[in-house]
Amino acid sequence: LGPDLKSFSFAFKSTFPLQGKGLKHPSAVAGVFGATSRHHGKGEVRVDLAKRCMYLRSEASNVSAGIPGVESQIIFRGDRGVLYAYTKVGRDFEQCWNINVAEAVPPPTDSGEQPNPFAKAKLLPETFAVIGHEGKPAKSAVLQLSQTKWVQLYIIDGTTLSAINIEDVAHGSSIGVIVDGWDAAPVDGGWFEPGESWNCQNIQIVEEAQQAAHWDLLQVFFPQHQGPAVQRRRLVSV
Repeated sequence: LGPDLKSFSFAFKSTFPLQGKGLKHPSAVAGVFGATSRHHGKGEVRVDLAKRCMYLRSEASNVSAGIPGVESQIIFRGDRGVLYAYTKVGRDFEQCWNINVAEAVPPPTDSGEQPNPFAKAKLLPETFAVIGHEGKPAKSAVLQLSQTKWVQLYIIDGTTLSAINIEDVAHGSSIGVIVDGWDAAPVDGGWFEPGESWNCQNIQIVEEAQQAAHWDLLQVFFPQHQGPAVQRRRLVSV
């Protein structure tokens, strides 16, 4: 996660909420994954910081009694000011969106490049063993997104992101992400184009989406105005 980071990709498993109304604060991610009152997902992320592009695919199963599964794909093209989104619910419903995010998520620099989003994270003294990483010690770092939302990163050997927790105090909830296969190699540009598998009969056009600036992953990987990172209470021991 050094200053020269230009691109990265990884697979993930997510759990949400980690905490919130009616939920006890977990002592370990192992306990979180065993909780039946929480939702679980999996997927992959690919990011090109220089071109301000992101591809996200996520899957959630057993969402409810009537919805066995949901698949989502999101492509953020900061260079075009557009976000493409695809959702498939069950076997029969598919929907595509083309969303204008030029004003909601503008380039943070005159050159149009996105600086390393992890550069301003504050390293904390705690060390953790993250599930799925053979017990290797991970350092914790905190990145503040706003006055009520921050990210806790778990980093192995200073170069490998192993887990992410996003805590939103305003809504009393957290999301936990276990990272697998962290790779800082360049990402092929083909990932940032809508796929041929997006079989949508019609595309919903959204002319302006200011709320896009508050979407969690866009805030983490493409922050607009980063305030100084501050030490918060520990979110979850992983």
